[in-house]
Amino acid sequence: MSRRARLLAVCLAVAGPTVGGALPGVPLAPARADGPPPTPAVNEVARREAIERLAKSLRKDASSPRAEKLREEIVKDLEALEALDGADAARAAIEALAFDDEAVEQRVLAYVETVHDASLVKPLAALLDHKDYRRRFRLHAGIAHAFAVIASPTALEPLTDLIGSEDPKVVAAAADALAGFKQVPHAKRVEPVRRMIDRFESCWNLKESRRPEDRIATDKAKDEWEVYGAALRKALQALTGQTQLTKPKQFRDWWNDHKKDTNW
Repeated sequence: MSRRARLLAVCLAVAGPTVGGALPGVPLAPARADGPPPTPAVNEVARREAIERLAKSLRKDASSPRAEKLREEIVKDLEALEALDGADAARAAIEALAFDDEAVEQRVLAYVETVHDASLVKPLAALLDHKDYRRRFRLHAGIAHAFAVIASPTALEPLTDLIGSEDPKVVAAAADALAGFKQVPHAKRVEPVRRMIDRFESCWNLKESRRPEDRIATDKAKDEWEVYGAALRKALQALTGQTQLTKPKQFRDWWNDHKKDTNW
């Protein structure tokens, strides 16, 4: 889609169809000098069709081996979607994440966070499990932050899965996000708490190991602890309400005593 077509799509969708300014395939109502303005229904049809075209264009360009050369077109499509606004436009913008580029990721996720609609959790979570995205850890951390902003309980499961990430920055981002879900029902907090205690304790035990055979793993655990140790502690305090607990063993002992409780 050319720059002119993109701008025309935005103008038509936002301001409504005008004579001589229709998108291809979207017929205008017959012109009447004294007739009423175009109805919102007509504007919405044009808007949806514009979003579909922009999504298709992004899908093609962002997944292309030539994505870097198509960067300008990708950015222009994102600009048009941002002007159209709405959860459906944000879902279309997610197509741009096929392009492994930090600036594009930041732009798409910032838009997603601005819209902060719960319907955006599912398409973002799907990327975390997709084979083409599984090792894009920078993107994983960004998605975790977007989940925190969207603040929908539907994000709890993918955030809990991210606690097991091999990338410590992703673990920290997931823990920071989970800390904001202290008001969700108890039943939804149980599994995130269990997974975080396991990670919190295993990293601590390994970094404190004095066994010679653990030396390399111990050094790695020390580095990871510096990245996500505090984030896990704060998230556990938030989700359990046990703000006086700070050490992994304290949380493990508390868990053993209270894991079958019906509320914390």
